[in-house]
Amino acid sequence: MHPVVVLGCGWLATEAIRAGRIRGIPIESIDRSRRPDLFPPASHLALAGFVKEAVAVINACGRLRGEDSELQASNVDLARYVARATAATDTRLVHIGSAAEYGPPTTHRIHEDHPTRPAGPYGRTKLQGTLAVLAESERGGAVVARVFNPVGPGQPDHLPVAEFARAVRSDDKGPLTLRNAAMERDFVSAHDVGRTLIRLATADRVDHGIVNVCSGIGLRYGDLALAMLERVGSTRTIRSLGERGTMSVIGDPTRLARMTGLELAASTTLMAELALSER
Repeated sequence: MHPVVVLGCGWLATEAIRAGRIRGIPIESIDRSRRPDLFPPASHLALAGFVKEAVAVINACGRLRGEDSELQASNVDLARYVARATAATDTRLVHIGSAAEYGPPTTHRIHEDHPTRPAGPYGRTKLQGTLAVLAESERGGAVVARVFNPVGPGQPDHLPVAEFARAVRSDDKGPLTLRNAAMERDFVSAHDVGRTLIRLATADRVDHGIVNVCSGIGLRYGDLALAMLERVGSTRTIRSLGERGTMSVIGDPTRLARMTGLELAASTTLMAELALSER
């Protein structure tokens, strides 16, 4: 059986590797530190030679934070490089995108055809990466998995849910302060994201260039934080600052279900458990 090649060593790369191995799928994992010869400034043909026998490549490389030049290099230039390599060998590419590419929503549920107006440098570079991938893969050999708000062990420290988890575990007895408890987001299990990436990599065919990886369910920050407090037996209360911002970001999972057969579960109880779990 030909392998699925996972590029990267971060959180979602780890989840994809885990999901693939659970299913008994051969996985090859590489990153720049172990195989610098397959990454820029090398020619994309070096990577093409490595992945030519693969079922698919999952590109889990990218940066959430950093200088503009770092975001450009990881989220745009490397995405284009990987897409050129897979296009040269007709190998399927599953590229991890982000809901941040959409920017402020204009509808209750964000479909893949929603306008893209990213608000910050991360979202802008992720969108540029998506466009580069689709341009390099004109024959339909790539799918962009636009991941919404993953939660689970190993989550990056700066994400809001990770900040909630640190506050919940602390010895502080005062109210847990949130920017705005009424904000709601479409949270998904990081384990489910890994399963979805593997499903997209191994499906007989993928018929769209972009697919939302979301549950279609909006959960409020305040409800999630309260569920986390209850889980650890804390009697602390929630204090909301009521700051202004994008109040609701919820994806439309219709295409995901049609392409993969997956429906991603989401509840405050599940997300509280995942947020507080250890890898």
